[in-house]
Amino acid sequence: LNAVLPVEFSAVLAKGRSNYISLRRLKGARERSGVLFSDDAQLRQLTRLREWSQSTSDGSLSDLNFRPAPEVWDEVRSEHGNCLSRRCPTYDDCYFYRARRRVWNADLSVGNRARFFADLALRREGASVLPDYVVVVFDEAHQIESVAADHLGLSVTNGQINYILNRLYNDRQNKGLLLLHDLKDAQERVLRLRFLASNLFRKLREWHEQQTGNGRVRQRLQLENPLTPQLRSLSLDLRTHAATLRSDEQKIEFTAAADRLDGLAAALDAWLRQSMSDSVYWAEVTGRKRQIVRLVCAPIDVGPVLRDELFAQVDTVVLTSATLAVGESDFRFFRQRIGLSSCTELKLGSPFDYLQQVELVLHPQLPDPALAPAQFEQQACDRIRQLVEQTMGGVFVLFTSYRMLKNCAA
Repeated sequence: LNAVLPVEFSAVLAKGRSNYISLRRLKGARERSGVLFSDDAQLRQLTRLREWSQSTSDGSLSDLNFRPAPEVWDEVRSEHGNCLSRRCPTYDDCYFYRARRRVWNADLSVGNRARFFADLALRREGASVLPDYVVVVFDEAHQIESVAADHLGLSVTNGQINYILNRLYNDRQNKGLLLLHDLKDAQERVLRLRFLASNLFRKLREWHEQQTGNGRVRQRLQLENPLTPQLRSLSLDLRTHAATLRSDEQKIEFTAAADRLDGLAAALDAWLRQSMSDSVYWAEVTGRKRQIVRLVCAPIDVGPVLRDELFAQVDTVVLTSATLAVGESDFRFFRQRIGLSSCTELKLGSPFDYLQQVELVLHPQLPDPALAPAQFEQQACDRIRQLVEQTMGGVFVLFTSYRMLKNCAA
């Protein structure tokens, strides 16, 4: 655009904070590696991250030539609640704050929808992660309703709870943050919490298995919830201990962990109490052994929020997509769903001559991919080969998984 427009402007890609490495947390993770990491592979990744941090100009995951394990990256990434800001000894060299300064000084900021709506949710609380803007352009705008609902609702899983508990104290591997200061009482509370979490989510899984629908919760479940008060009690223990520490770097690690516990406790309590009005509640059970239980809540109608917080606040909002209107219909349904009462509309037809350029081919004899995935994949790949030969190549094939794509190519 800079090359063809008669005006000069600066543009920058805005990425979420967790994409960036924290030099301070990297140093702390190396110093505490003996109690944080359980195998040599994680320690080797930590060494590679330190070497990369000394040469990268970007400091984000996209500049990294390998994918670190989640438990390793979680200990070194930049976090909102685990940041000393200007008090940090590495503030001047911080990759996140360098990127943030570029974003706040740019004329045009490019980011994903999730980042935008995370910022919109924060603005309702008086905070923000993006600079103020006068124009917003949404590509693939048909997705904004679902993305907005995700960020205006809540989600909590047993995996999230187990993850933070293991990060604090893993008795099997004798690892965790609590071992740094030999906090015996807090370690015992973690063990108790792990039992309570397992028990509560087992009951939720059993409830889900008895349902014939899609996991929709239409009324409050009659389940005792001893987990939330215990999560808050452990959070209080961590904050009390943090107050006794002289080092700001050690103090903020405990405070950040306490914030996570409080957030999980609040989300779990809100879901079980169904305290968010005008919302829909449901549960999902996933994973290979159906061990992951996800509790979700989303507003039934995001339109009022988008109308008040977005369309009434921003001078210009452009929404573009191939699927905002269907066939000869207008935009009324989509506008109603997102709370858009009035706007300028433009619907354009396709430049392609589908009657001449498209052939629809259905193959009814393929096996059910859910019941016989291997046979389906083999026969589908054979059929794709036939179509490629019939059309003399030049075929663009879409797959639902990278695995099938690679197998078909092979």
